[in-house]
Amino acid sequence: MNLEQTKSEKLIKVGFFMETTFHFYVYENIIFHLQQQSIACCLVINNMMDEPKLINDMLEFFRNTKLENLSIELLTSLRESKSKLSVMVSPYFSVGLQSTADYHVRAMYGLAKEGWNHAWWNIFYDIILCYGDYTKERLNVADNCLVVGNPKFGKWYFPERFKNIEGMLKIDNKKPVLLYAPTYGKLSSLDEWGKKLSHLQNFYNVIIKLHHGTTFRDTEKAQYKLAKSFFKNIITQSDITFELLKFCDYVLTDNSGFIFDSIYAGKRTILLTSAKINNIISLKEDYSNQQSAEFKMRDYLPVVENIESLRHCLAEEYDWSRNDKTIAEIRHHYCDPWQDGQAGYRAANSIINLIHNKKKIRNDIATNLRTVIFEKR
Repeated sequence: MNLEQTKSEKLIKVGFFMETTFHFYVYENIIFHLQQQSIACCLVINNMMDEPKLINDMLEFFRNTKLENLSIELLTSLRESKSKLSVMVSPYFSVGLQSTADYHVRAMYGLAKEGWNHAWWNIFYDIILCYGDYTKERLNVADNCLVVGNPKFGKWYFPERFKNIEGMLKIDNKKPVLLYAPTYGKLSSLDEWGKKLSHLQNFYNVIIKLHHGTTFRDTEKAQYKLAKSFFKNIITQSDITFELLKFCDYVLTDNSGFIFDSIYAGKRTILLTSAKINNIISLKEDYSNQQSAEFKMRDYLPVVENIESLRHCLAEEYDWSRNDKTIAEIRHHYCDPWQDGQAGYRAANSIINLIHNKKKIRNDIATNLRTVIFEKR
């Protein structure tokens, strides 16, 4: 099948919706494989949102990053022009996305907080690119979900492209490395675990990888200040995630989608919790709940509520092999059934097939639902 454009075709252009710099790394491998097949791509910044720090961080990123044949557009300019992209790829629905493209594709950015991640707005998408069968089974409507693997992990299979990060860290090579990756908001463990983990810095190299929400949202100023006061090694950028995963011996996290990045990377993963976090989840006061993927992982990964339990899990004699088979099944079912670094290629071909409308069949129920839900809002 020849997927190359012909001169007689309408100019094909695929947009990628950006609300944080992190989103670029969700899309990067998809963009690469689209460009390999002569598909023009652009990054669309949501300058309609009231988040000046996030917008400025994206603009700074674009100024300092060489982006091959990749144009930058503002969402307001795209909407004012009345012209439509062939496809808009986005990690979730935003009102500003309406009427910007002929087709809309969702590229998953994580698996946590299913109260949000699996919400009603998923019907907006013509196709949803799922990491694995777990998500497809929960979101599939009118056959709109395609399992492609995790495009973000394309880089993981090319360690020769990794940056040398030791120079930016204060590391004692005689100590094991703990990578702490808390989520942000109500379910973050930072306020209750930050000080406790800081005391471990005498025995371990502790690196905290902050969620972009903690770094840039005004509502998270107190959490950001806590992190700065407790830890020597603080990472705020999104471009060295795989380097950090490669470098660390253990991952400590909470209710973050980073659980699944750690599982994918084969890391020893420990879940931090507290009575406060457990109460929020049981009362459904946030987007996470006891049916969410990240909560289900408590059945298979060590969960700790105090420093003594954490030390037990970090001890050399702790048996990490007892759940190896189950974790391998989770990696296949939740994260990526192929684990071959080719998810970006599969995602790109799914987008191209959508543009060329290979199915030739319109689903009337999905079309009607979109009209009722979105056009009348």
